Amino acid sequence: MLGVSGPNGIIRPLSASWPDRNGRFRLTLPASVRGQKLSVWQDLGQFFSSFPALPGGRFDMKSYPQKVLQRYPQGMASIVAT
Repeated sequence: MLGVSGPNGIIRPLSASWPDRNGRFRLTLPASVRGQKLSVWQDLGQFFSSFPALPGGRFDMKSYPQKVLQRYPQGMASIVAT
């Protein structure tokens, strides 16, 4: 799972998708972060879903991480939300 953080910590997306067969995924972020510089992180944990996790399918947002453990990759890239 990839996600982003801002100055106040993790930004919880409105929706997310699992990577498709080509590695493309989607994070829909709240409008309040538009124009902010965000940092990309990766969570290597296991996630449980109330519905099947399919390539390119939606992510069960009930399972979205509340925090990123220090042992997982953080600051992988910076992006500006548009």
